[in-house]
Amino acid sequence: MVIEKYKRHDWSKLQEEFIEGDYETLKEFAMAKGLNYKSSQFFVSTKGWLKIKEIVRLNPRLIDTYRLCFNRLLEKMPNRFFTSDEDIWINAALTYICDKRIKGCTLKDISKWYGLNYELVKRKSSIQGWEKYRMQEKKYGFGLYEFIQNRSDDNKC
Repeated sequence: MVIEKYKRHDWSKLQEEFIEGDYETLKEFAMAKGLNYKSSQFFVSTKGWLKIKEIVRLNPRLIDTYRLCFNRLLEKMPNRFFTSDEDIWINAALTYICDKRIKGCTLKDISKWYGLNYELVKRKSSIQGWEKYRMQEKKYGFGLYEFIQNRSDDNKC
């Protein structure tokens, strides 16, 4: 009997399954998928997955954005969720705008979750009007639409 010691896993597919699945911990996920939870390969390959899952859990609308960004992942960088600085800023803005909780996330939370400089987050949110879009999203349900519409208008030549 041959034991596959160095079995190759499709970590990007496993990441998608973990994010969208009902797994509370990485250990639970590893047991369900037959992965070695204590291996260094597992540790390195799953780094940041819990944080991504926490961010996506904030608002179900982020699942669609997650799927779009996920499809752009490079195989050379399986441990990273975002492929460019622009993706990080778009997702940070979406997280802030779509958070409809009574006591929603703050700009400090956004900077901590996404690993961004707090002063840059404040400046970018002020320039792009995140607070205005967040209020529109909470009151009328179309702040996200307005934000995306304005972004597409800015990108037209």
